[in-house]
Amino acid sequence: MRHTLASLLKAKAMELKTLTLEKVNSHNKSSFLVKMCIDPLQLEGIIFVGKQSSSFLLNFTLLVKLPHEQLKDEAFKIKLKRKLGKNVKTGYFNNPTIGIVYCAGPLTQLFLEEINGSVLGAMQTGVEGILRGLDVDKECATVSTEKLAKGHYMLIVSGDPNDISKLKLQLGNNCQD
Repeated sequence: MRHTLASLLKAKAMELKTLTLEKVNSHNKSSFLVKMCIDPLQLEGIIFVGKQSSSFLLNFTLLVKLPHEQLKDEAFKIKLKRKLGKNVKTGYFNNPTIGIVYCAGPLTQLFLEEINGSVLGAMQTGVEGILRGLDVDKECATVSTEKLAKGHYMLIVSGDPNDISKLKLQLGNNCQD
C-alpha cells in the first residue's frame, strides 16, 4: 500500500508540476529549491534575494505548521501576501505526522489535490511524497518534512533552472537553514 501511495503521490506531483511549470516558463523545465527557515526575517530575506537575482519569474510557495505565532498577526499575513503575490492561493491541510499546515503560493493546489477522497498533503507521507515528485532528493525531502513538523517555515522556490542555480549559489543548497 505504501509503495502504491508513494507512486500515486509522485505521479500526481509530476502532473501538477507540469501544469505549474507551463505557467512559470513554457520553454524550459523548472527546477525547485527547498529552503527551511526558523525566523520570519530569514524567510523575507530569501524571497527578497530571489526576486532581486532572477532574470525570470520565480515562484514562492510557503508551508508552515499551525498554530504559528506569526500567522496570528494580521500585519504579518498582509506583508506575506504582498511578498508572495496578490492573488496567491492559500489553504490548510491536516497531516497526521506534522499537524495542521498552512500553505500559500502556486504549489498550494498540489498539496490540496485529492486522490481517492484524501488530500495529498494530509496523507502521512504526503508532504515528503510531493517533494520527491518535484525531484527533491530523498534526504532533503525527509529533513524538510521533519523541520516543518518542528515549526520551521518551508519555502519552495520554483523557476528556470539557471535562476534556481544562481539562487542556490547565493543561499546554499536545499534544506539548509
